[in-house]
Amino acid sequence: MKSNIKDNSVEIKNVIVQNRVSFENPFFNESPLVSILIVNKNGIHSLKRLFKNFENDIVYPNYEIIVVDDNSNDNSLDFLEKKGKHLPLIIIKNSKYKTFSEANNQGAKVAKGDYLLLLNSNIEPTYGWLNEMMGVMLNNDNVGLVGAKLVYPNIFSYKDKNKSFKVQHAGIAFKSEGLNFHPFNVGNGLNLFDPSIKTETVLAVTAATLLVKKSVYEELGGLDERYVYEYADIDLALKLLEDDYNNYLCSTALLFNHEPPINLKNMKKDVLKRTSYDFELLNRKWGTYLFKKTFKDKLNSKHFSIKEPLKIGLVVTETGDESRAGDFFTALELAEEFKKIGYEVTFINRKDKIINGHIDVVINFLHKFNISSLKLKENTLKIAWMRNWFDKWVKNRNINDYDVYFASSQTACDYVTKYLGKEVFLLPIATNPYRFQIKNSIKKYECDYCFTGSYWNSPREITELLDPDSLNYSFSIYGENWNKIKKFRPYNKGFINYSDIQKVYASTKLVIDDANHVTKKYGAVNSRVFDAIASGTLVITNGIIGANETFNGKLPCFNSKSELTDLIKFYLENEKERIDKVNELKDFVLKNHTYEKRVLTIKNIIEKEFKNY
Repeated sequence: MKSNIKDNSVEIKNVIVQNRVSFENPFFNESPLVSILIVNKNGIHSLKRLFKNFENDIVYPNYEIIVVDDNSNDNSLDFLEKKGKHLPLIIIKNSKYKTFSEANNQGAKVAKGDYLLLLNSNIEPTYGWLNEMMGVMLNNDNVGLVGAKLVYPNIFSYKDKNKSFKVQHAGIAFKSEGLNFHPFNVGNGLNLFDPSIKTETVLAVTAATLLVKKSVYEELGGLDERYVYEYADIDLALKLLEDDYNNYLCSTALLFNHEPPINLKNMKKDVLKRTSYDFELLNRKWGTYLFKKTFKDKLNSKHFSIKEPLKIGLVVTETGDESRAGDFFTALELAEEFKKIGYEVTFINRKDKIINGHIDVVINFLHKFNISSLKLKENTLKIAWMRNWFDKWVKNRNINDYDVYFASSQTACDYVTKYLGKEVFLLPIATNPYRFQIKNSIKKYECDYCFTGSYWNSPREITELLDPDSLNYSFSIYGENWNKIKKFRPYNKGFINYSDIQKVYASTKLVIDDANHVTKKYGAVNSRVFDAIASGTLVITNGIIGANETFNGKLPCFNSKSELTDLIKFYLENEKERIDKVNELKDFVLKNHTYEKRVLTIKNIIEKEFKNY
């Protein structure tokens, strides 16, 4: 049955061939000679397509063509000799096989042009292509390579027909594969005039259409002839980047790339072997450079060399809405900020032993956790964030396995540095103002003062210093196991989910902070302090070292039962003083102690340390 659907492929192709949509028609004062290098081996059909409208489409006025022929026996030479009567064409006839790199280097030696244009014989040009590429070359500074936007032709095979007239190449970037890097074509499958494809710097371009200044090409030794089938063009691009040149994609130069289909099943074993060799050579030469470049790009959320986001793993006690672990809440807030700057975050439960090996950075929150139990890439950056239990952290048998160390107070940093002999960076806990900066009192949680935190049968000072029965104010206590303390039973509200903790802080006037024995002497300030203050609620604390170190002495402190009682009475009976004090503290916290700030600190320290990694 005959289809009623009109085949408009001819009209689509004509639009592309005329290239009027994106054509810029650049201006230059001079038109230096361009030597176009073409390698041929029995490519008569490709050559006929390439040269069909060559003179009309090229537009650029000053060029020569050098065809390096690899002992063809299909009438290619007869065809080229006839074309040479009308075109400035030179034929180099080889009697033995030469690789792509060898053949192009051979052509470059006899080229008279100031610029070389490597051009595959299976390219079908469109109008103005070389003029557009030379415009980018001549009108920008410090240019290394210029590549073109390559387009799939009309593809008739059912499997690939959806690729017809889509972008095949708009530059080259990398994907990481374990410790190796695999190049791929940027923009592959996008619509031809997708606005995201711009004339801009790229990591590399394909030698299917590659423009370079001859003197630069020669200075770098041309294409590395150790590459047999592929990657010599990428190698050249990386050499130019290493020498601080810029490589460009010219998005207005459109060319059809009649790329022959690759069937790995039918590919000869020796070809597969040599292709594998090329891949290994590329990674052997450039693996370290690419790791550093791609890591830095991911760290700065740039998709220049690699399209993948930076992948961060956060090691926590447990995950989920019912989690009781404070480390998870801290990790949760940190993760939200990481995601805002384009990172991908995975939570790693302490019981996990095998995780996605493609994590770039792992941050461990747990002093008991053995970081070596995770299956990570060899070059995964490992970070320890010591928020508490500092004396146990330094005795962890794997403590020397980390690349970067953070601690939540300066006192703790000094302690760990003295113990380990390594630099430890300050990274206090913080708050998420988007979660906590909401002063909307809810009747269910209203009280004059409260405490949030669990009792795990370890000493807590409030069990001795706080006596709610003796104070004529409403009190609530939230957390696990407070029913074990007789005087707190009437006030015990039980455990409260993290998602509701903001409602508590927004519905009370004072929050008591009881820094416990694992944080108090080290000056570590817990999240309760930052979160309550961000909510517009005053905190009074027994953590004197932390209050002085982190809050410059502005946070009200107690060291005895009488001091605690006096502070509660004073701030509950003097509303103006309480409001003035909490406003001062809130401004300080929101300016200095948010997870947005912490993420920037982590990023900056990683970038600094990575230079020596």
